[in-house]
Amino acid sequence: MSSEDKSTKRLHLPWPHRGLSRPEAAAYVGMGITLFDQCVAEGTMPKPKRVKSRVIWDRLALDRAFSELPGGEDGGETIRFAV
Repeated sequence: MSSEDKSTKRLHLPWPHRGLSRPEAAAYVGMGITLFDQCVAEGTMPKPKRVKSRVIWDRLALDRAFSELPGGEDGGETIRFAV
């Protein structure tokens, strides 16, 4: 196993991880990495924390930022899904 494989291997915990990698953070809020990076750059998604060489997004900060995005329960536009 390479050192990269060891560093990215996640424990399967009975609770959600608080710190998320970039791909995990993007997936957590339902975005691709490119859109997530754009949102971080423009400030609609939080910047990561740095722990030595690791870059980690705080799941709770992502929750707050996602809640601040427009749309949803405020009576905004209706999105229709085909089934």
